[in-house]
Amino acid sequence: MGIGFDAVVGFVALEMKRLSGFPSYIVAALKTIFLYYKAPLVRIEYDDQMFTMPALMVSIMNGRRLGGGFLMAPEGEVDDGLLDLCIAEQVSRARIFTLIPRFMAGTQATQKPIRTGRTQRIVVTAVEGILPAHADGETLCTEGQQLSMELLPSQIDILSPSPEAPQ
Repeated sequence: MGIGFDAVVGFVALEMKRLSGFPSYIVAALKTIFLYYKAPLVRIEYDDQMFTMPALMVSIMNGRRLGGGFLMAPEGEVDDGLLDLCIAEQVSRARIFTLIPRFMAGTQATQKPIRTGRTQRIVVTAVEGILPAHADGETLCTEGQQLSMELLPSQIDILSPSPEAPQ
């Protein structure tokens, strides 16, 4: 789930008629730098932490990649029972340009405006502003006020034939 900048990038990419896939996300990211600049003031709560900050983007992942080419959670494991967090505080437009290659390489965690973490449950509340959000590229909301996400491990059973079973 993405809140803020990455959600708007996804919304802009979906509107593109001539591009698709990863190239559309790159162009959409460049457009979004000029469209979505003012970060909302948010309260983020997970585990024993609660902090308020202007957050340009809050990415909540159970995988490693977003939009095909952005390595948002390079250490993410789909079966560890935890969500990986990547939170970017408000930065200048020029700084966003310098961070994009970091997100593509998965090295953004080394940068000062980026916070990372792991949790089973997170709540993000808009203190000032709104929360545009997506889940796996699908629009959740364009003007959310509070979003929460919780990972419930081992909630479904998947049945498949054994590899030795005749076809």
